[in-house]
Amino acid sequence: MINAKHLPRTIGAGPGIPLAQKVMLGLIGLGLVLMPFSTEPGPDSFVIPFGLPFLAIAALLAIPFLITRFLRLKIYQVIILTLAFLRILWIGLTVTTVSSQTIASSARATVEFVGFLVFTYILSSVATNHDGRLMLYGRGLEILTLSGTILALYFLFSFFSAIESYGAIPVLLSRYTGGLMSLPWGASNTIASILIMPLFVAFGLAYFGQGRTRFFFLLSALTMFTAVLVTQSRSGLASILAGIFLVLVIRKTVRPIVGIAGIAIAVLSVGYMYGPDALEIVFDTRLGNIAELSTLNGRLDLWGVALDYYQTRPLDPIGYYSSQYVFGFSPHNLVITTLIEQGLPGLILIIALYFLGILTSLRSAFDPNNPNSGMAAFFLCGLMTLFVDAQFEDAQFTYPFIIYFWFFLALLFLIRYFSPANSRSSP
Repeated sequence: MINAKHLPRTIGAGPGIPLAQKVMLGLIGLGLVLMPFSTEPGPDSFVIPFGLPFLAIAALLAIPFLITRFLRLKIYQVIILTLAFLRILWIGLTVTTVSSQTIASSARATVEFVGFLVFTYILSSVATNHDGRLMLYGRGLEILTLSGTILALYFLFSFFSAIESYGAIPVLLSRYTGGLMSLPWGASNTIASILIMPLFVAFGLAYFGQGRTRFFFLLSALTMFTAVLVTQSRSGLASILAGIFLVLVIRKTVRPIVGIAGIAIAVLSVGYMYGPDALEIVFDTRLGNIAELSTLNGRLDLWGVALDYYQTRPLDPIGYYSSQYVFGFSPHNLVITTLIEQGLPGLILIIALYFLGILTSLRSAFDPNNPNSGMAAFFLCGLMTLFVDAQFEDAQFTYPFIIYFWFFLALLFLIRYFSPANSRSSP
């Protein structure tokens, strides 16, 4: 069971926390909170998230911390950081050579590097004292939940504003990138994929919280789940429901499903009351076409084309973020996309990172001496949900997903070091 005192109670930075660490946390927090917002796309311009400059500054400032802490890290931490670094290095080496897209590919590789540095800074906090590590963990959970809630509200506001202007049916059918349901940097399915990470964190905090804190996190979780419902992402919804079921099995409880069922019934009821025709069209287009469902909305065909290409050129990857420019489409599958773009080494590195994350959270979730074993169970189910969803989507190339992913992984790995057997304070 998680100890309530280890929930994010650190509204202040806490006594004994150096000013430099407070500044770092402030920059990271501001970057995450502003990450959902961005500039508008244009023919000669790129979408730039408003939070990215703050995270870039934090990443640069993190380097001195990493240098001073590195020699105090344990072997397991060094393995994780080495694996993460090799993945970033390989992405850099496989940046696309498609001349018209080199800038777009390089930009995403740069954001990956920023996320990696933030990840490394958080994970290296295991070399600091317990108070510093606890403050970073608690505030990190709050920041991720707040950022996810803001993203969900931003999407819902954009969604209802579009309905007000264009009507429900045109908006509900415009789920593609640049459509009426999308945000400047991604389509509705992408938004659903990103929300998986803060959603499971918020559910965990709501499950173990108390009083007003518990109410806030529950409201945040239900807001994010409402947004996922509105996106109509079949893979996102199915993955999340499977992940929540896994939580029920691990925690031997039915409480999380009560809120999920309640909000689903409420959303469907409101939709039926105010737009029965639109709701019927949604069910027909998303669930009524058996032929489309049998091919996973055409994904099986895309996977076949991509795998056929790989069989003819297994040692010649096309380059990071190149699929849609070489084939005219994205395979919508993390394994296949990584395989054809970065080759077998790239696939091994990303799978290994997921595997280590799952293994670490699994061990923490069943560690009776870890006061945060309960939250580890939610991280475990969240990461597994994310991996399953990634086999049907391609959200990994959007800036918000990249940052959320590295931040989520950092907090996941940090939980391990609240167990007395793994804890280590600075001398």
